[in-house]
Amino acid sequence: MFRVVIHPEAVRELNAIPVFRRKTILSVVRKVLAEQPTLERRSRVKRMRGNFYPPYRLRVGDFRVYYDVDERRSEVLVLHVWEKGRQATPHAVGPIGGRKA
Repeated sequence: MFRVVIHPEAVRELNAIPVFRRKTILSVVRKVLAEQPTLERRSRVKRMRGNFYPPYRLRVGDFRVYYDVDERRSEVLVLHVWEKGRQATPHAVGPIGGRKA
């Protein structure tokens, strides 16, 4: 079981989403990311290609949840929650445990 931590930036992004959608997103995040965050699923979890940080994306309806996983600490860090269509690019929030991207 993984502990899910939501970065303050992701909290701000979640707060901008309507409550009923936010509840759905958080429910899926708790269920999928707490159990098997690195298991790629056909249409839901995807490992990003190349030197991309954060390395994982979870699809929840029209929203994308970008996150990193620290398997040593059994921790998932949710970094962004963006609506579909927003261009995802590497950013300044550093990886878990100080790993280089």
